[in-house]
Amino acid sequence: MDPAPAPPNCTPADLAGVSAGVAAATSAYLFAYPDVNDYFTGLDANPQVHSDLVAIRQPLIDFRSRCRIGESGESD
Repeated sequence: MDPAPAPPNCTPADLAGVSAGVAAATSAYLFAYPDVNDYFTGLDANPQVHSDLVAIRQPLIDFRSRCRIGESGESD
């Protein structure tokens, strides 16, 4: 039995676009909060910052889930 086709808009170009948007938003956030940028490893001590960054990354998580793509960028 053949695997189900991937949903539309799940091409490498789509992944690159979503990834670029997430990367740009993360960069903007970190530049806006230099203390976070300087001490990123202390993220666990600031749950609001962690929550903000998780929300910024959510489009990429949604894309990977919808398109059935693993963290490595390869189709599952």
